[in-house]
Amino acid sequence: MKYDKLVIACGALTNTFGTPGVTENAFFLKEIGHARKIRDRILDCFELASEPNMTDDEKRAVLHFAVVGGGPTGIELSAEIHDFVRGDVARLYPKLKPFVKITVYDVAKKILGSFDDKLGEYATKKFQRDGTEIATDTKIKEVQKDRLVLHDGTEIPVGLVVWATGNTANPFIKSLPFPKDKAQRLLTSGTLHLLNEERHPIEDVFALGDCASIDHYNLPQTAQVAEQQAKYLAKELNSPTKQPGPFVYHHKGALAYVGDWRGLFDSPTSFKESGLLAWIIWRTAYLTQTVSWKNKILIPSYWFLTWAFGRDTSRF
Repeated sequence: MKYDKLVIACGALTNTFGTPGVTENAFFLKEIGHARKIRDRILDCFELASEPNMTDDEKRAVLHFAVVGGGPTGIELSAEIHDFVRGDVARLYPKLKPFVKITVYDVAKKILGSFDDKLGEYATKKFQRDGTEIATDTKIKEVQKDRLVLHDGTEIPVGLVVWATGNTANPFIKSLPFPKDKAQRLLTSGTLHLLNEERHPIEDVFALGDCASIDHYNLPQTAQVAEQQAKYLAKELNSPTKQPGPFVYHHKGALAYVGDWRGLFDSPTSFKESGLLAWIIWRTAYLTQTVSWKNKILIPSYWFLTWAFGRDTSRF
């Protein structure tokens, strides 16, 4: 297939670290469809636990929701599960509420390692108050259909496992015969041109986002990096006669939701915030990123409806 300009921006996959059973038995969180599957599985677990022949131990097992990964994705997901289960699903199954358990597993010694230490401590204390357990310094040996096997051989019954760890290159990127970094990301020049085997920029071929890394300018695999690269490349492609300068990343800070209208804001300055104000900043930041004015009106409307009437627990 011939092309005038080629842009490689196929993202990355979730890194399973070769752990047996993850692909077959765990859920991932990369797309909207994944979120719906997680939601449906939670509802299935409550339906199963409500059957009259279930023992208390079986109820505790099927209502144990495990999230593997203590980074922003895993923490936000755990907070959303807490809000969904405690605030909405539990009203439909009030007798099952005492059997619900949410656990965050991470191989690191603390959660949110990329955030300021005080913000990480705030999130830890918030989860502990909510009853969400945090199992740090814990390595998962295997994921089975209904249980987790830890590195020390301990088996933990679960009804849901969501694998929310770091990224890894997808097979397409691995198959390309071009230089890559240690994380198997394609190397590019400062102007996002793909580098050939001699480390020279390839004309009219670009790579950006999670699947690429600028040579000698390593950047995190986050949405704001990809967004800034996309805007830079769009400007470059629309000004073909002008010689562009190298891409420069401007860090705007990091945000995370920790449940119950509470959030974290880790700015690149000395300003760090946690609690309700950080949640307002978090919501405002995401709203400003919506593309159309239609969505800027619809999304706050859905937020209000959720606040007033709760989340939708129907199947769709």
